[in-house]
Amino acid sequence: MGSETFGAGVGAPALVCGFIAAFISGFFACKVMIAIVKKAKLLWFALYCLLVAIAIFIFA
Repeated sequence: MGSETFGAGVGAPALVCGFIAAFISGFFACKVMIAIVKKAKLLWFALYCLLVAIAIFIFA
């Protein structure tokens, strides 16, 4: 094995920026899903889970 490490060639600012972007988008995605679940009595959440499951079976 070579002396390469995970993330070799990627600077710290890019990693921090990616972390922050992922955190913010994940936070808002969770907020939206929680609001949908509270308002729609799990119907829309069930449809979302179904679509994600279908996508996983198709693309994985």
